[in-house]
Amino acid sequence: MDRSGSGRRRPSDVDMLEEAYRGLREALVSGDLALSEEEGDKLADLLEAQGAGTLEGVTAAEAHTVALGRVVSGIQLIIDGDSSKGIAKLLRVTDDMVVHASLRWAALIWITWAAKELGAAPLAMETSTTAMDMARTMDMRTSATTLVMLGEVEALNGDPEQALEHLVQAKEMYETLADPLGQASALLSQARLLEEGGRDGFATAKADEAMEIAPEWPAPAVFLAQMALRQGDLPLARDLLEGSQDAEDASWDPELRRELELVSLVESGQVPHWVVARYIELRDAPPSNDAANELERLMLYSPSFLQLRDALAWKLLKLGRTDEALINFEVLSRREIPEDMRSSVLAGMGLLASLSQRHREAGARTQAAVEAVPSELREALRSNTREEMADEDTANLRRSTSSGQSSAHFSSYPNAQDTPSVGNKKHPHAKDVQQLIARKAIYSGDLSVFPTVEVLIMLCRSRRTGTLVLSGSSGIGAIFLRQGLVTGAASPENPNIGQILLAHGLVEEFDLKEASATQAGSGANKLLGEILLARGLVTREDLREALLLQLVRGVGDLLEWDSGTFAFSPEVVGGAPVAEVEIEMELAVVLRQLEEGEQEQP
Repeated sequence: MDRSGSGRRRPSDVDMLEEAYRGLREALVSGDLALSEEEGDKLADLLEAQGAGTLEGVTAAEAHTVALGRVVSGIQLIIDGDSSKGIAKLLRVTDDMVVHASLRWAALIWITWAAKELGAAPLAMETSTTAMDMARTMDMRTSATTLVMLGEVEALNGDPEQALEHLVQAKEMYETLADPLGQASALLSQARLLEEGGRDGFATAKADEAMEIAPEWPAPAVFLAQMALRQGDLPLARDLLEGSQDAEDASWDPELRRELELVSLVESGQVPHWVVARYIELRDAPPSNDAANELERLMLYSPSFLQLRDALAWKLLKLGRTDEALINFEVLSRREIPEDMRSSVLAGMGLLASLSQRHREAGARTQAAVEAVPSELREALRSNTREEMADEDTANLRRSTSSGQSSAHFSSYPNAQDTPSVGNKKHPHAKDVQQLIARKAIYSGDLSVFPTVEVLIMLCRSRRTGTLVLSGSSGIGAIFLRQGLVTGAASPENPNIGQILLAHGLVEEFDLKEASATQAGSGANKLLGEILLARGLVTREDLREALLLQLVRGVGDLLEWDSGTFAFSPEVVGGAPVAEVEIEMELAVVLRQLEEGEQEQP
């Protein structure tokens, strides 16, 4: 009976709780841990309020908070690349029947994903099946998400027919939910499975359907073009790629451009068709020593195929074979290579240098990264005219936000929070960036598709620790994170800490030169700010303010980079010397200060 007098049923406590748990499930499974904690706090308040201040309500809220913390920490371990520890932590959650089903379901999904990536098919099968049983008691989106995951695991486990059946069911659910991108994602998963089974005709039909349902999403066209290229049908591959490009956008989607370049290499006879076909398979395969070794063998057949060496260098870097990766990046740096590959090489070499200097402050580490790159390569990248860069910026701002959408199974989840703006510049939503960040131990991408601000948002919202290295026409920059907080930033245009202190009258030029000489004589193991502080030449507060200013200016410079390449590497915390003065800022505070600074300018 409606007691409100409005003719509409007021939401019950059960309805409110179910809605809250639905939001928490979606946040957790998307890997947005900051949002997960926000949703979890709301749910804890709701549990306590519905307990009317009783001990039972307080206990329920506290138990929920503890369980959520365990889930979040387990997911964090998996995101940071420590899948074994993450799986072990989450398994303890799934075994605890006192924990709410929504949290146990999210834990099962992440265990399944991690086990699948590790090749642990039996564990992935067990957890995905259990997750499916739980999802049937929840909402349709949860079921659709789980069905896609279950289908992928069944395919890995050698049961393609059952996998296809579940992917078909997922597509039907997405259709009921009026989610075209979810439908297209399920269809493309079907297409990949069918192609792996040698059923190319059916695979083509599914990919065609996905392309029709989500015409602005380039993944189906790229999949079809790759099929055509492997089969030797170069005209069809070219038609698919060129037909998928937005006619109103003068710039090309990087993925489409990359695949079209492969078509051109085969058409011109520069690279044998079979080498390109195998390269496509290895390029997108998970990092493994076998994949890296085969890429090396392919280079013997086509030494001029530079994309092979670039793919090999990044595979080696992701495998931790850094010395070999550096050799390959250095070989590429001495060759005439296209601009997008220059950016990739800059990012790779910069990342390697930054990792070797991980105990240093932001400015020093950035300088090390810059010095690692041959001067001729830096100058080649800088050779773009201002007019060309302006054209690129204009094209990037016109780019459709859906053009970079990932085909991963996480694609059904909602967009991140409303996108911030810096000045008058708007950036697309971070949904596809989220896919990238959740998948690999070292992440790299194109800044024209994944703007700096969006990469930062997703790294901070998932509480990442590590180094984001960016390469662009100006050189190399770096942003450092600890548990989702920005701890330092430097760009080629940003002055070092000594210059900032000098400009603000906080240190004398003579004293600064002496401190710099001491730092140089220490083998670069001492921080300039720490030397000045130890000598009593600056106060802790002065040094802190200068570091904060350097951080904000550095981030502000790098947010303006709309073309180039980024690479992020998680780092293990510990073992490095702790500075006397350390800083950290929430990204929202950095963005707000930048916004306020622009408004104050005349």
